[in-house]
Amino acid sequence: MADQIQDTALIDVHAHFLTDHYVRAAQAAGMTQPDGMPMWPSWTVDDHLQLMDDSRIARAILSISSPGVHFGDDTAAAELGRHVNQFAADVTAEHEDRFAFFASLPLPCVDAAVDEVTYAMDTLGALGVVLMSNSAGVYLGDPALDPLWDVLDRRRGIVFVHPTSPPHVDSTALGRPSPMLEFMFETTRSVTDLIFAGVQERYSDIRFLIPHCGATLSVVVDRVELFRGLLPGSHDRAQSVLTTRQQLQRFWYDLAGTPFPAPAKAPRRRRRIRAVALRQRLLLDACHGRRPPGDGHGTAVDGLAVGDHCQRQASPGLGADELERWVVVSSVVSSRAKP
Repeated sequence: MADQIQDTALIDVHAHFLTDHYVRAAQAAGMTQPDGMPMWPSWTVDDHLQLMDDSRIARAILSISSPGVHFGDDTAAAELGRHVNQFAADVTAEHEDRFAFFASLPLPCVDAAVDEVTYAMDTLGALGVVLMSNSAGVYLGDPALDPLWDVLDRRRGIVFVHPTSPPHVDSTALGRPSPMLEFMFETTRSVTDLIFAGVQERYSDIRFLIPHCGATLSVVVDRVELFRGLLPGSHDRAQSVLTTRQQLQRFWYDLAGTPFPAPAKAPRRRRRIRAVALRQRLLLDACHGRRPPGDGHGTAVDGLAVGDHCQRQASPGLGADELERWVVVSSVVSSRAKP
């Protein structure tokens, strides 16, 4: 069975994990219902491996989801980030043929984040980092993050941008869980900020991985371009000569979280995806542990034919240089998330 799974070479780039210590730290900080969800999900290595076997996934890249590791105290955040990164490194070492990981950073404390990137990538072997769409209201185009982009660019790191609740979420979520709507708009807002700030152009060796197929970007891309032509660049920087659509096509995208309507016909889904993504830059997710069971995600992407939008290629390694050869599949099964 293991050999058959390895032969498929499917790699899940959106695979979350938890530790008991992490959950206790979050609860102690008052986060008993993360992002408005009823409770924290459960996670074990064995459960995740079983999901991968059932789904014929060869490898998964582990990451901590929202709300990240910073709950208000810089020192505690640095310690918690080191804990989850060391845990992920240990799991990867024990199952080196099945797992890799993205490191968590204690943003918005940039100095500590830079230190953690250096340790996590150079010592622990992280492929890159997972960044929340904002950290205490600091979005990814903020100039304060330039030292972080510099250290990631020099290491050709992968940056997995994951949505989190926006500032003042209680005023916008209307008592509903952030993953339902707020996450989609947070992804859109954060990627738009990256574009206005020219981060991807200035740090061209960073590979940005965007979840949920860019969320609502395919709907608003032309509107963003219209306003971009009327506005100066962010923070006194010149606007890119590339269009918004051209810049979006430099990013990578996963297919997590039903990013398009399940009942939609395949041609309509293709047009929406093509609005933001090149076909060779769509990546697999299973989003273990965070998506509601039976969400129909597999049906939603079933019409993406291999060879049309997706490439099925062997992937001998998991380094940043191999990102372009990671496997993309035509359909994704629903995870068996626990309530």
